[in-house]
Amino acid sequence: MKNIEELMLFINMEKEELEAIKKNVSKKTYEKQEIIMMEGEEGDSVYIILEGFVKVFKTESDGREKILKFLSAGDLFGEMALIDGHFRSASVQAVKRTTMYVIERNKFNGLINKYPQIALKIIFVLSERLREANDEITNLAFKSVEERLFFELKKLGETFGIKKDDGVWISEKITHQELAELIGTTRETITKYLGKMLEEGTIKMKEKHIFLPRYKFDGE
Repeated sequence: MKNIEELMLFINMEKEELEAIKKNVSKKTYEKQEIIMMEGEEGDSVYIILEGFVKVFKTESDGREKILKFLSAGDLFGEMALIDGHFRSASVQAVKRTTMYVIERNKFNGLINKYPQIALKIIFVLSERLREANDEITNLAFKSVEERLFFELKKLGETFGIKKDDGVWISEKITHQELAELIGTTRETITKYLGKMLEEGTIKMKEKHIFLPRYKFDGE
């Protein structure tokens, strides 16, 4: 579990500053599959993951889900609704038991006013997410399903990767259905292309964990 001084928002702060910030946060644990926030709700808190991981998703009118991103320890979410005053733009659900810091709106705004460097780090996070959104648009427009699948597997390797001499293991178990929702296709299609990748040696599997050979992961 990450400590507050390891979180990107608070890196390089003095001990006295960190102690002051601790007084403004509360710790909360969500169980597997528990909904943390829903699309369309009023945003009144920002969340910083300490342990576990969550999925950020949108739900279509017909009930289908599109996973936008998986977030893990050190990531934050919920900041957009606090900044622009709009309703939540997506839903978030715990994929496994997840513990996080929760900062209420008034306390969050107070921290930003007192420590402007936090605002700069949030701008960095938002810029990264905009870049990812641009990548997503490009992938949907120009890449095949198989190419999009491998692109997302590499991102999962970066998020949950355990590096070995011969490659990277994705430490979390991601289901075929979750992969389908992530790239916008069906579970059957994911199963088909994962099987093809296994035959070609592009990926390997062990106890439902996916392994990415280093020559593929590093683009060598």
